Amino acid sequence: MPSDTAIASPNPPVDVTAIDVTDHDGFTRITYRFDGNGPVFWKTEYVSEAIRAGDSTVVDVGSRSILQVDLMGVRSHPSLVSAPLDVTNITRMESAGTNDTILQSFIGTLQTRPAYTVSTSDSPSQLTIDIPAADN
Repeated sequence: MPSDTAIASPNPPVDVTAIDVTDHDGFTRITYRFDGNGPVFWKTEYVSEAIRAGDSTVVDVGSRSILQVDLMGVRSHPSLVSAPLDVTNITRMESAGTNDTILQSFIGTLQTRPAYTVSTSDSPSQLTIDIPAADN
């Protein structure tokens, strides 16, 4: 087979249609919404520095801790831009596609490494991260 022949993936990427960030009683919720039928793989972890995988850009999220979220098997639209947030527990969220099938987000938190929960659902298809409110 010639080396320039593209082979279609058996699982086409899923589209990230929206990223919602909302405050609730006692926590802030980040919801990634998907459209498509392929699998979405994800990884979350606290990192010491927000370094974008696609171009090694250091991202300033102005926070005590940085939660990195990597979604694999997804396509994202450039309009899913990042901005300062008007929510209780997060300073800033930066998201960018690092290639055709990975979306990477950096979430700046007001607390030092707060516990968080991640859940998924199929109907609607989404991944949700809940970050608890800071103790006053």
